[in-house]
Amino acid sequence: MVRVGIQESISLVLLQDFTREVELVRIPDEPEGNIEVEMWIAPASLKVLRRQLPHLRGLTVVQALWAGVDLLQPLFPPHVTLCDGQGVHDIPTAEWVVAAILAMQKYLPFYFSLQQAEDWAGRRQAEQLYRHNGSDRWLRFDRESH
Repeated sequence: MVRVGIQESISLVLLQDFTREVELVRIPDEPEGNIEVEMWIAPASLKVLRRQLPHLRGLTVVQALWAGVDLLQPLFPPHVTLCDGQGVHDIPTAEWVVAAILAMQKYLPFYFSLQQAEDWAGRRQAEQLYRHNGSDRWLRFDRESH
């Protein structure tokens, strides 16, 4: 069985369906003694990483959470395989960009502030941002063309 070191702060709920073929070893931000692990999912914080690393024994593979690992290479001996996270953030980043564009185009921050203020009469302000095209649809008002 492979022992994999992970952050102690990771919720147990996220780990409940993890395969039983791997033993997950929860590593505190400031370990007090030595910890035996073959693989380590390195924390995103370089400060925490530097506090945990001296306590790890038997380490052969390190998985970083980011793409560029040049900064980490000098921290590990040559026999430790350092894996980067190249590509793991591509889809979530693209999804976030599309969501942010839609939010701006549909004035979601404006509507959110109305919701937070419980200003249900704020529709009049919203109608100033949009114009009616004669059907049931509202079109975005283009301030520059008027």
